[in-house]
Amino acid sequence: MYLNDDNGFIEFKPVAYEFPELSKTHKHYDHFDSNWLKIEFTYSDHNGIKRKETDACVLTFEMAAFIRDMKLLDRGELNVAELDTMEPYLKIRVERISDEYTVTVDFQGFIEESDDFERICVNKTLTTIEIKEFIYQLETEYTPFPQR
Repeated sequence: MYLNDDNGFIEFKPVAYEFPELSKTHKHYDHFDSNWLKIEFTYSDHNGIKRKETDACVLTFEMAAFIRDMKLLDRGELNVAELDTMEPYLKIRVERISDEYTVTVDFQGFIEESDDFERICVNKTLTTIEIKEFIYQLETEYTPFPQR
């Protein structure tokens, strides 16, 4: 998923389960530990400083609920869909405003060389056609990582 605005850009996609060995048949299965997804982020702020990192900050069922709510939003059954994760590093809010959608992605990335966090917030207005593509991309990227 890629979004950009005047403040910069952010691209994020799931790459693996944080603990791939912890399926339901594993003796140490845990509902949460088994479902953390490692997300690869590439982002840049308005200064053009580009960073890349991977963070296990989204649970499979959090993303599934967000995708479900995005479909309801697209059908006009909701006005707002939010990905509000247990970990505080990634938030996504999509609001329907007439025939357009305002998408806000707010991410706090860890800067290893300074042991500090950097925040990137991207706001984008999408059309009805673009929101359908947004939903399709989410489904395509996250379907390989079902809840375990």
